[in-house]
Amino acid sequence: MLAEGIRVTDVNPGPVDTGYWGDRTVPWDKFLSPLDVARVIVFVATTPEHMVIREVNVDSMAWLAK
Repeated sequence: MLAEGIRVTDVNPGPVDTGYWGDRTVPWDKFLSPLDVARVIVFVATTPEHMVIREVNVDSMAWLAK
C-alpha cells in the first residue's frame, strides 16, 4: 500500500461518550468525547505525506488515573 501512497493508521480510543453504552452505568466523566477522537484523526490525516503514523492509542487522563 505504501508504494501506492496509501497510509494506514490504527486509531485505538479508550472509552468514548457515545450511544454504544446504552443505559449502562458508566463513569461518563472519565470518557473521551467524540470530538477528542476526531481531533486525533484530523491530526493523523494532516501529517506530511512522507510520514506514516502506524498506531495511536488515546485514553482520558481521568480514565488512566482511576
